[in-house]
Amino acid sequence: MRRARGVIVAVVVIVAGASACSTRSGDDIVGGDAAPVEDGATDPVAQVRRTTLDVRYTLDAVTAEGSRVSLLPSTQFALEGPLVTEGQGVSAGQPVGAMVVRPAVRAALDGTGATGASASTLASLQAQEGPAVAPVAGSFASGDGEAWIDAPGMDVTAPLTPIQYLRFLSMRFEATAAVETLTGPRTVGCRALWSVPVEEATPEAAATLHCRVGPEVQTAPALRSTVTITADAPPDVLVAPNLSIGYDAGTDGYFVVVEDGGSTRKVEVEVGVTDGVSRVVSGDIEAGQVLVPPDDVDSSAP
Repeated sequence: MRRARGVIVAVVVIVAGASACSTRSGDDIVGGDAAPVEDGATDPVAQVRRTTLDVRYTLDAVTAEGSRVSLLPSTQFALEGPLVTEGQGVSAGQPVGAMVVRPAVRAALDGTGATGASASTLASLQAQEGPAVAPVAGSFASGDGEAWIDAPGMDVTAPLTPIQYLRFLSMRFEATAAVETLTGPRTVGCRALWSVPVEEATPEAAATLHCRVGPEVQTAPALRSTVTITADAPPDVLVAPNLSIGYDAGTDGYFVVVEDGGSTRKVEVEVGVTDGVSRVVSGDIEAGQVLVPPDDVDSSAP
């Protein structure tokens, strides 16, 4: 797929026993009960929590004419064993192969045996592998390690900042778009969702998110829109505040410092997706454990 100088979007939220709402401009939302506060303290106690993870972003976007629909959500993936030939016509929902982590990406992350941060990143990508189907009808095409369906139509696009792009890469997302149509504003499902890195990333945009809407959506290019992206996230996970997660460059691993009977102990953890405030963690930890700021940290967890 040729690179584009467009714009992109993504979303993330944590909720615990409450429904989440959305915001524009990429603001993260964290729901659920507040952490307990010590007597006389002004700051909430940092602790491990068990919660339902709901990752969602709503960002400003614009409609644009599109000529093709990617079969892969990002350049991290490749299409393995195509079941169709170049130029072959396909129908919506037709199997076309399998989506796998691109070999070069896998090799880079697995170069040290996939431990610590590299293992977490690789596991997140592998969780997205699976059968690939044509999201729309058209002609199958591929080249330069990419695969797509040639099909003219209308896309809704939005800018993705570098940190939003990293979050978008970490999970599989579904999306809806709010667009202006001949019959008024409508919210419609995205037939396909994929990202295209910009040629030169800036703090404002690292990639462009494309949401292909169906032909029944009577809209026009250059109209203001919004895209809401929701991830297929695990329903019951442990999370810790990002500020309580340390990174050890020597082991390429993450850790937390747990308060235990008046003393503290360092516990290595595997990390998962984040909403910018909290992050999924796993290891020898339990819900309710109090965390203290990490000591001897080479750099903060991203």
